[in-house]
Amino acid sequence: MSADRKVSSLLNEKNGLIRTADAVNTGISRATISQLAKNGKIERIAHGQYIQSGDLPDELHLLQQRSKKIVFRMRQRCCCTIWKKGFKENNAMNKNTLLKELENKNIPKDSYDLNGGLPNEAYCLNQNNGIWEVYYSEKGVKSGVKTFSTENDACNYLHRKII
Repeated sequence: MSADRKVSSLLNEKNGLIRTADAVNTGISRATISQLAKNGKIERIAHGQYIQSGDLPDELHLLQQRSKKIVFRMRQRCCCTIWKKGFKENNAMNKNTLLKELENKNIPKDSYDLNGGLPNEAYCLNQNNGIWEVYYSEKGVKSGVKTFSTENDACNYLHRKII
């Protein structure tokens, strides 16, 4: 697998943000990361942190990446929740289990839509021709679209984004 593909895969896995340490742990050298940044394939947004070229950095997401105990929630961005226990990803998640999890965590229903569409200021899950999409909708525009081949992967990704 080429370095470009490894980095793209890692960016997908890490919600669009990779750290140099993550890359090195997966066998991508620091020199390769530096070269990809110089060539415009990825963009350095902070010391040791990179995003896909053209993506907009989310400052609160970057802060959240500094500690697994910091979680920002939609519509409550001025506050953050610090989790006492780590979250273990559910390996068998679908729309129904995701909905139950969001309701159990008291996530405001207007901050997400599990049936697609273009609600204002909400994370969305949509299935289109067998491909699952997760995106943020604001003022009728999709942004940060990520695609997945399985409902499980899409639901787990959306779960990580919201919770």
